[in-house]
Amino acid sequence: MRLLVKSIAVVAVLVLVGAGLVMLAPRQVTLNMVNNSGKQIASMKVVDEKQTYEVGGISVGQARVFQFSARGETSFGLIARFDDGSEARGGVGYAENGYTFTATIEEATITSRLDKLSYL
Repeated sequence: MRLLVKSIAVVAVLVLVGAGLVMLAPRQVTLNMVNNSGKQIASMKVVDEKQTYEVGGISVGQARVFQFSARGETSFGLIARFDDGSEARGGVGYAENGYTFTATIEEATITSRLDKLSYL
């Protein structure tokens, strides 16, 4: 009987620890957007499967971090609009909450690199 009680206690503790880890898991996708275009970015857009986020401008040679919540699996794309009216598009990627990307914005293209998968 004592063994049964101990076993139940151990299982209960493991369930609580597991639930706590799930609650502490990252709840957002993180994008580090770096402007290597040589031009001022007037506005950045992040487009996922559900909505479009207006991120704001990024100065030449500077970076901006943006986070958004994915509802399960998602994909995203990036649109940079420069002060002169031209655009660069790209950075398309598959993402889940806890993923961290670096997006490098050039004059005509945007490339993204997955830096980190963080579930805990």
